[in-house]
Amino acid sequence: MNTELLKFILDFIARSFYPAMAAVLLYAVYPKIQEVDVRALTNRLTSATVAGAAFTFGDAEKVGAETAPLNRQMVALERQVQSLQTQLSQALPPTAAVSPKPAPDTAKAKAEQDKLWRANAAYTTLVFHSASSRAPSAKVTQALLNAGFTASDTETDFNELQKVEPKPGTAFITYTTSGAQVLDDIRAKIMALGVVKEVNVNPRTIALKRGDVQVLVF
Repeated sequence: MNTELLKFILDFIARSFYPAMAAVLLYAVYPKIQEVDVRALTNRLTSATVAGAAFTFGDAEKVGAETAPLNRQMVALERQVQSLQTQLSQALPPTAAVSPKPAPDTAKAKAEQDKLWRANAAYTTLVFHSASSRAPSAKVTQALLNAGFTASDTETDFNELQKVEPKPGTAFITYTTSGAQVLDDIRAKIMALGVVKEVNVNPRTIALKRGDVQVLVF
């Protein structure tokens, strides 16, 4: 199913129907919804390069800032499809397989997670890597997108770096005053992945040209 068509259907259902009518319509499109490979939506994330070569760091910033919102939209669509699939499975006739309803505590925790996911959209996190650190960088970017951040993954040669040593197996984070509010959370998420040996943080805020937080994966 075309992703734009699917998004239109989801938005149309959410805005135009009362619950009872929506259930009927959702049931009608259920087979098509079930055919959607939600993981494939976000697996399209690839590192941006130009003609197979890395961008200069200045160009990488521009490209990263442009692709980050698109990446988050894809993850948002994935979450929307997953939510709809869950609702559909619970709304099916008794003869069909029905997923158990979540416990109150679970529902509350999910609501809090969804609230945080929406709040993180306000922060653009640009991830940069060299050719040798593409794999760990992709995992970092995906983790940030899954947490709700507007994030991108761009390859660069790092030749313009002056005060940061590109030590293999490490990551370095720079951030603006706004980005400082989510700095600890982002650092913790990167450390939890175990894809780098250490995560170093700039000691003070910087007036970055692009993004609220920049993560350099070496």
